[in-house]
Amino acid sequence: MGVVVYLAEDSVFNRRVAIKVITAGLADEPAADAFFLRKARAMATVEHPNVVRIYSFGESTGSAYLVMEYVEGETLAERLRAQGRLSVEEAIPLALQITDALDAAWEKGIVHRDVKPANVLIDSRGRVRVGDFGLAKMVSTREDASLTRAGLIMGTPDYLSPEQARGESVDFRSDIYSLGVLLYEILAGSRPFAGTTPIAIVAHHLHTEPRPLRELRPTRRPASSPWWKP
Repeated sequence: MGVVVYLAEDSVFNRRVAIKVITAGLADEPAADAFFLRKARAMATVEHPNVVRIYSFGESTGSAYLVMEYVEGETLAERLRAQGRLSVEEAIPLALQITDALDAAWEKGIVHRDVKPANVLIDSRGRVRVGDFGLAKMVSTREDASLTRAGLIMGTPDYLSPEQARGESVDFRSDIYSLGVLLYEILAGSRPFAGTTPIAIVAHHLHTEPRPLRELRPTRRPASSPWWKP
């Protein structure tokens, strides 16, 4: 991705922060710095308890940087690796918090475009923060074509929406698709599609119907039971 993240101490407010810096490879391209800072400026306007907070951003010694909230805990990806699929009772509050975070970004005209478990942070109290909006798109603006060609706004193949895979314009519905893939994974314990190469996985998103979740997680609840009960 061309960035490096540091854990640092904010001596003014006595708090730990994460600092994301563009690495030399990207910093050589002025357009990349401008792109990065536009994203930072837009994300700084999103104030929501389930979105990683942006404290500061700018340029130093020729590199763009972003200072953001440090979340002590684990990623959803780490939890899935440790536990496998999650219970319905655990999955629902996580899903609601992720959706609230994305909705807050959508209200500002920001599409995440890389919704995946690795970008969902869970703190020690179980509260979710959605982070890493580095591939985000401001719906009201045009992307820099050179950055698009460099692949900097490409999502992760396992969670990629069909319109992203086709290189089409995206809006909040693309995030909804990726969120659906994420929810499938946390309930089934596996992603809906697999492949030996990224291209093979993308082809499944374009042409294959996923195996019904009910087959992977059969329910024994009576028909009259609430839908959220296993």
